[in-house]
Amino acid sequence: MRKLNLSHSQQGAVMAEFIVISAMVLLPLFMGLIFIGKYTENKQKVEIASRYSGWERTVWYEKIPKSLRQANPAINTVKDNAQIGYEIENRIFANKNAGIYQKQGENKTHETMDSMTESFWVDNKAGRPSIYAEDKKNKKSFINASLSQAAKGYGFSADGLKNFFSLMSKLGNFDLNLRGAFTSTVNLKLKKPKFLDKVWDKEMDVTRTYTILADGWNAAGPDHAKTMVQSTVLMEAMDFNVMNKIRKAISYLPMGKELGPDSLMFGHVEPEAVPNSRLSPYTGK
Repeated sequence: MRKLNLSHSQQGAVMAEFIVISAMVLLPLFMGLIFIGKYTENKQKVEIASRYSGWERTVWYEKIPKSLRQANPAINTVKDNAQIGYEIENRIFANKNAGIYQKQGENKTHETMDSMTESFWVDNKAGRPSIYAEDKKNKKSFINASLSQAAKGYGFSADGLKNFFSLMSKLGNFDLNLRGAFTSTVNLKLKKPKFLDKVWDKEMDVTRTYTILADGWNAAGPDHAKTMVQSTVLMEAMDFNVMNKIRKAISYLPMGKELGPDSLMFGHVEPEAVPNSRLSPYTGK
């Protein structure tokens, strides 16, 4: 009888130890692994977002350049940091089946987030608590994208080119961007799980910075390219109203036709057309 009672007491002790260890170690560890997995997945998305925003700055202006205002002011080629932030939210952090369209850069558009990276788990109300710390009261996104450019290009030759093109921009409309590197910083704010309150008192966020050295040339269509290139053609200074009238009068003289404004065009620039064969894949799209 004593041996039987001792065996039962040992089994009860083992069960009690297992329950205590499960409650204090295994369960928090299991919940922590879920959060670590979500944190790692979102970390990878922030890496993609920093690259996306960096490349966007190479094709979108911070402000409309002078040459574009003169060539075609109706073209909108400006994208600010807030627009890129909304695009990151609606394209990179959204469900993989979400399409890509222009209005995703607006605050009014909210694509369905990817549940695999957004949610902790399903709660007792069949809801999916979000891991993202979104400030809905102040209408602020959980994504913050900031973009900047270097004050100048890198190297001795870049300084010389900057001075030359600065002079060209004052004489005409050649406003080539020579500020060097495009740098993008993306910050993602995450909610801190309750079980970390006593061991971690800081905010949970992920930040990535991406820098790309890109060519400063950027033209918004053939009219813009034409306006910029014309500023580099010195003979364009001969193309003004009085001179053209004199040349037109000379063109009526024998052997003077080739000197007329219709034949000899000072500063003439003609952008090359793209062959139709290169445009055929986009027909009807």
